[in-house]
Amino acid sequence: MKKVTVAVLAFGFWLVGAIADDKAQNHVALIAPAWIGAVTDGAQLPVEQSAWGTLQWVCNEKLMPGSAQTVGFATILPGKHFCAK
Repeated sequence: MKKVTVAVLAFGFWLVGAIADDKAQNHVALIAPAWIGAVTDGAQLPVEQSAWGTLQWVCNEKLMPGSAQTVGFATILPGKHFCAK
């Protein structure tokens, strides 16, 4: 009985994960018209690749003219570091 319960739970978790993966790939974020220019969809942002990792800008003068700040995501690969030239 214990093996059957474990097998059913494992299958359930696998099934939920498979469904979640399908939904994540087909995700299209809808932004309300009033928010366009004030809200950024992360899936549509360009990613800058480098030897040490990636940069993904969320807000800057190019993406949102008139912005007072520059904000982005930095991903540093294991064992790498940023080296300014």
